[in-house]
Amino acid sequence: MSPPDVSVLVDLEGWPEDTARFLASLARHRCGRSVEVVVVDRRAQPEPPAAALLEGVAHHGGGSRPREAGCAPAPAWDGSATYLAAPPGTGFGAAQSLALASATGIVVVLVDASLELTGDLLGDLLAALDDPTVAVAGPFGLATADLCDYEERTAGDVAAVQGYCLAARRAELVAAGGVQERFRWYRNADIDVSLRLRTLDEPPVRRAVAAGAGHCTRHTHRAWEATPEAERGERSRHNMGIVHEVFFGRKDLTV
Repeated sequence: MSPPDVSVLVDLEGWPEDTARFLASLARHRCGRSVEVVVVDRRAQPEPPAAALLEGVAHHGGGSRPREAGCAPAPAWDGSATYLAAPPGTGFGAAQSLALASATGIVVVLVDASLELTGDLLGDLLAALDDPTVAVAGPFGLATADLCDYEERTAGDVAAVQGYCLAARRAELVAAGGVQERFRWYRNADIDVSLRLRTLDEPPVRRAVAAGAGHCTRHTHRAWEATPEAERGERSRHNMGIVHEVFFGRKDLTV
């Protein structure tokens, strides 16, 4: 059997309604592609169970909204889906590693459940990765002059792709080590993954590209909002320190 075109990895950290909304939008806008979903549940007491979560997409209004031309309506997620219950206390990086180990798609897309597709986002990402000079793609990129301060960019070349939606070839993501398990919290792990993909087997350094922002929208980022402000800053600085251990001073990676 041929591998699916895309594996979509979803981290269910504690807000199943967000995952249901995302899966409903993915069902509406996969546009005939073969897509598998891998959901990792990090909740200490998973509820609802896997079947209810995945089947519950049917009750989230999928198919009631306008769809992009050429894409068939899909009232629920009806593709391949794998549910993985992570051990209590599993961090963000370890959860991503667990999901990646189960993925079989040619391209892997890491998403946050705050994302909602409004059009053919997958088409934009796959088109970007058709270019062998591109290592990583996503709708929301980051530009930086020093790998310390970043600003969002939603089109063209960027230094890194944000973890709202980050796409890469599965073989390369595996070779780069996926998301390091040292990242127990999500913040800045996306920068680390992007830079490791761009420098995999260098030279040459490859590109990160922002594409598809017009085909998705972002809702409340629950993990950010649920974390006290002081803790956000401390955890963000810690995670950026992990990035800088390898990449600080690499001017060739700035955009």
